[in-house]
Amino acid sequence: MAGLEEWIAAQARYAATTMTRAISATALVMERSAFRQRVIPHPGSVLASPVPGHYDPDPDYFFHWFRDSAIVIDALRIAIAAGYIERSATDRFREFVQFSLAHAADVNLAIYDIRGARVRTLRSGTLPAGRYQETWDGRDEAGGAVRHGVYFVHLVAGTYSSGRKIVVMP
Repeated sequence: MAGLEEWIAAQARYAATTMTRAISATALVMERSAFRQRVIPHPGSVLASPVPGHYDPDPDYFFHWFRDSAIVIDALRIAIAAGYIERSATDRFREFVQFSLAHAADVNLAIYDIRGARVRTLRSGTLPAGRYQETWDGRDEAGGAVRHGVYFVHLVAGTYSSGRKIVVMP
């Protein structure tokens, strides 16, 4: 029985490690010629599988991208809790904030907690026109890891203001 348990644990570690390749798999491009689509994962995205498949006979994992990626995220959480992989294995899984400016503007991009208290400023100052991408690593201004829970990213650029909810998982 011990041999079987060791084999199961080894398979679980292998599966967990392989799942991490589904995070930010930006080099994996899927051509869906029948639909005239080219699917290119964005940084921070999670695929259902790091292996491209089709309906001949494998399922098209890009088609199920959004639905099944939630399963991958939860499976990674369980694998970390069980000790199959280290928390650092998911370092590519970060919150990415992308924005563009049509003209120069004063910008303030910050993370706030559920009470509205600023946790961290990601970008502040005048920026020229262009495209920008910022990453939040789940740390506060002092460099400490934030607690799991709901946070808000808020962007102010000139007279424009936008926000969205993000979740930090344990």
